[in-house]
Amino acid sequence: MKKYITAALAPVFLLCLCAFITGCGDGASEAEADSVTSIRLMYNDAVIPNNSLTVNLSDSPLTFTADVQVTGKASKDFTLASSDASVAEVSGKTVTLAEGGKAIITATAEGDATKRHSITLNVTDDRTFDISVSGGTASKEAASPGETITLTPQPPDGKVFVDWTVDPPEVAISGNQFTMPACNVAVTGNFEDVPDGNVVFTLSQWLTAHPGLTTLSNGTLDRLTNGLATSSSQRPNICVDVNYDEGALYVCLIRRSHGFEFWPACASPNLNFAANNYELTVTGSVVGFAYSTVNDPSIKISDLAPAEAIPGAGIEVYRDPSITAVVDTVGPFELKGTLTSNNAPDGYARIRPNSAIDDVADVGVVLKITSIVIEDLGPGE
Repeated sequence: MKKYITAALAPVFLLCLCAFITGCGDGASEAEADSVTSIRLMYNDAVIPNNSLTVNLSDSPLTFTADVQVTGKASKDFTLASSDASVAEVSGKTVTLAEGGKAIITATAEGDATKRHSITLNVTDDRTFDISVSGGTASKEAASPGETITLTPQPPDGKVFVDWTVDPPEVAISGNQFTMPACNVAVTGNFEDVPDGNVVFTLSQWLTAHPGLTTLSNGTLDRLTNGLATSSSQRPNICVDVNYDEGALYVCLIRRSHGFEFWPACASPNLNFAANNYELTVTGSVVGFAYSTVNDPSIKISDLAPAEAIPGAGIEVYRDPSITAVVDTVGPFELKGTLTSNNAPDGYARIRPNSAIDDVADVGVVLKITSIVIEDLGPGE
C-alpha cells in the first residue's frame, strides 16, 4: 500500500521540479529587447509634409522635436546636424538661420545611428534694410541684401562732388553703386568748393557720368568698356583700361592713335566751344610703363616696375598737340593748355601717349589721374 502511493505522486513532483528549474512561470521569456524602431523629425510638434520645410530668415531660431519609437527601455533622445552651417547652424535641438539658401537637417536616434530622418530646409530672406543719403539720393529707400543700389550726388551751389562716406565702412561704393548688405546703410556725400566760378568740368563730374567703372581689386587693372568712347577699328590691338579707386582714375594706354577720352559737354551741356576758350588742366602721375603683358587683364599695378627711360616719352591731348607732358620715367605730370574752337570743335579731348611711346612696339603707359579741370576763359579773340 505505501509503495503505491509514492509511485502515484512521483509525476507531480517531477513536473514542479521542472517548472522551478526552467522558470517558466515568471514571464521573462516575453520581454522585448531595447531598440529604436523609427524616428521622425517634427517642427512645432507637427509632421513636416513631404520632408520639406520653408521658413523665413526672420523666423530664426527654430526648435525641432522628434517622434522616436522604441521598444523596451531604449532612449528616445536624438541629435541634429546641418549640411550647411552658413545657412542653418545647429546647437542642440535649436537651428539658427544665418542667410537665405538651402540646408539638409538630419535627426539621428541616440541609441541607433542607423535610425535617422532628414528634411530639406528652405530659408527665404524677405527682410529689407533702410538706406539714408545725405547730399544726394539713392535708387531705393529700402532694399534686400544683395540688391544693387545707385547713388546720385546733389552738390550744393558752388560745390563739386568728391566722394562718399558710408556707414558701415565695409560697404564698398564703386562708380556710385554698392551692393546692399544685411543691415541699414547711411551714406554721406562729400563736396569741395569749386576753385572759382569759371570751372565747368571736373574729374568728379566725369566719374558721376560713368557709373560703370569698378574699383581696383588688389591693384588689378580690370578691362572695362562701359563709359569709354573707343575705336572699334583699333581694338583689340589697343588697350584702354580705366578704373576708379579712392578719388583717382587709373588709365592704361597703348598706342598714340587712341587714348582716354572725356566729354565735358556731356556733364556740362552749356559749354560753347564755338565761341569761348577753355583752359584744360590734367594732373596725376605715371604709375609705370607696361609692355605686351598689359593685354593680360590680370596684370597688377605692383607688377609695373619702372621701366628704362624712354627718351621723350610722354602724353598729350589730342585736338591740341601743344598740350603735352614729358613723362619718360615714373612720377608726377601736369597737362595744361587752352582748348579753343579750333582744336575741340565737338566738345571732347583725348589723353593719349605721344609719338615717342608709340614708336616703341607694345609699350604703354599707366597713369593715375587725380584731377581734370576745364575752366571757361570767356569769348575768344
